[in-house]
Amino acid sequence: TEDKGGLGFDPDYADGAPMYIEDEDYMFDEADWEADPGRDVHYGHAFPANLMDLGETLLPPVWNGGTQNIPLFFMVPEAGLLPEDYWRQCLQKVEAGVNGLEKIWDGQPLVVTPYESTRIVNVDLSTESGIDRAARLDLPGSGEADVISVSLLHYASSRLFSPKHRGRMFTMLRHPIDRAVAMFYALKLGDPEVAGDMTLEDYAKSEHADDNWLTRHLANHHSGTVTEVHAQLAKEVLRRKAAMGLYEHMVESLERMAFFFGWGPADGNIDKLRECRNDIITKERLREREAEQHAQTFGTGEKLQAGDLAYVELLKLNRWDMEVYDFAKHLFAVQADFPGPTIAEGVEDEEDWYDNPNVGRNCLENGNFQANPVNSNWYTVQSQLEIVDGVSRGKAIKIKNREHQIYGGLFQNFNYPTDCLEEGNWYEVRATISPRSSTSDTMFHCDPTMMWDNHTMACPGLGFRVNDVMHQIAFTVGPLDYGTKKFAWHEVYGLVRITPEMVLNRMSLFISRANTAVDIVVDNVAIMLAPPDKSRGVVTCSNVIQNGNAEFGDHRGWWIRGHKGDRGNLQIISPGPGYTEFAFRHAGHRDARQVGMLQKLDPSCFIEGTTWRITATFRYFTFNDDNSINFAMCRKSNPKAEGSCPVFAVDFREYDGEGGDSTGPLKNELPGDAVVKGWSKIQHTFTITEKMALQPEVWIYVTSVDPGFNYDMDNIVMEPLMVPDRA
Repeated sequence: TEDKGGLGFDPDYADGAPMYIEDEDYMFDEADWEADPGRDVHYGHAFPANLMDLGETLLPPVWNGGTQNIPLFFMVPEAGLLPEDYWRQCLQKVEAGVNGLEKIWDGQPLVVTPYESTRIVNVDLSTESGIDRAARLDLPGSGEADVISVSLLHYASSRLFSPKHRGRMFTMLRHPIDRAVAMFYALKLGDPEVAGDMTLEDYAKSEHADDNWLTRHLANHHSGTVTEVHAQLAKEVLRRKAAMGLYEHMVESLERMAFFFGWGPADGNIDKLRECRNDIITKERLREREAEQHAQTFGTGEKLQAGDLAYVELLKLNRWDMEVYDFAKHLFAVQADFPGPTIAEGVEDEEDWYDNPNVGRNCLENGNFQANPVNSNWYTVQSQLEIVDGVSRGKAIKIKNREHQIYGGLFQNFNYPTDCLEEGNWYEVRATISPRSSTSDTMFHCDPTMMWDNHTMACPGLGFRVNDVMHQIAFTVGPLDYGTKKFAWHEVYGLVRITPEMVLNRMSLFISRANTAVDIVVDNVAIMLAPPDKSRGVVTCSNVIQNGNAEFGDHRGWWIRGHKGDRGNLQIISPGPGYTEFAFRHAGHRDARQVGMLQKLDPSCFIEGTTWRITATFRYFTFNDDNSINFAMCRKSNPKAEGSCPVFAVDFREYDGEGGDSTGPLKNELPGDAVVKGWSKIQHTFTITEKMALQPEVWIYVTSVDPGFNYDMDNIVMEPLMVPDRA
């Protein structure tokens, strides 16, 4: 926000914002979920944590504003060794996977080591203890591995990866019955004492045969009965997260994998790469035929056919895997032209984006502080700088002795004309920051839900200073994870559209916003052309809400209204309604009904006479003394009455908070009572008045929740019943 002086000050500012409190770390347990559908699970366990959605995977895996996206291969046993052989032997990539013995590597640092004429990292990711060791050694952040291979998808994604080092998932699947036969063959050859004279039918009835292995590992349900719920979750994980490969389509799957990650021949020789690929495919086909022959020898002497007793038994064991596999074949067909973005409505000339030479370019100089000297192109005002250790092996800049909360910081000038920042285009603004007390050499626990720039609890952020006016454009993303290290690093993220005002005047990027008692350590600062993709947060007038269903796994774009007293905190829970991946929780104590989640909207979308509809889903509850949830009944009929359910209000404001107009608490138009323990729906409609259309600021926020009560919220959409015609 800006006041008339150009700063984001709260005119009624007072101290007293609460410290941020982290959510508890619950593990997903389906039995508990079915017994108590109101139970919530910390994000990352019902759905694999820290994996990119397919819609985000537009560029090769590179450092981007402090975030490295790492190829993650979900390895299914006996679905073929093809992908690993391909990237290790043909593409000469370094793998971190199941190779080697964990006991050999204990006590050693991470190193790349030779392995059967290829190179691997000295880790064993086949066990939880091996994954824990790799996590302690910061495998993803080390840069040693080109690709990481795991079978324990959920455990690895939550322990090994993080929001700063996320995985780009791909996999190779095989028909479940063919895979089961291959597992039988592997048991016969690998452990003949156990297998003995076992036939395939005997194997199918034994404890050694897998029971819906694929569904269990995708849904994180390793014991108990597998149900349709788990199959649906497994399919959703594949749909949203995985680039698909199929054993039955080897050549195309390998080509897609290389294209997906931007991989090519290490020496530039395409013919040599194809020859290598064909060699490993030939070896895999020979291995497959050998497995079939041995399976026939160990079984009936004939090739397994549908209807055979062994086939029927294996089918019983893999009922849900068959369903998931059929869905995977559908995804493989759908992804035929992948990679490609999901284009947001209203974005024109999307093909031009791919031809833009600035795609993937950082519009800042020396954004990762790797130049010599380290602070090249960066300057301080009303502050001093110090060179310190960065996020990963490199250097960072500490901004210290700051004399002003907004104008005391680090900056870089843009010199126009520039060929990088183009008027009308959207840009992602990123940085990695670590706020630290200037007096005690400890972390400063700021509040990422505090939107007022002059508050003592405000987190660091980035702004454009245009002439002498500051426009805040990127903010610290919560919830914040302080981890176990002395100093934690947090993500700063924002989206900004370049205006004529920015192009025609003096402009600089500014790093500041935390109070003057805070030193700001910053690394990996970037301004890059944003893809025309909804999943990256670019909004249009067809839906003005950013991150409305917590799709990022964080609460970027959302604040909590208010600046003093008890405001609570925002958490991310999973699953959301209908097994969506995430939802918001406004936890903690709130001391006023209007203290709720808040987002600032684009005022240019709100044209006089247009009618808008707001929809969302919610739950209403209190916390018991032991922090367990006590679901409660609320009243939908009157948003101004005591005990009312959550609703939304929309304020149309002047910058200084004076004047303006508001819808007030909007009535929920959907009939019926709220669902106790379950999710209820909200629907509002209202029409823009002349006075509303003239205001420079628009806020939407949750209101009408009595103090002492809490709510979960998801699927927040605000759309016009007719899209405004914008010039």
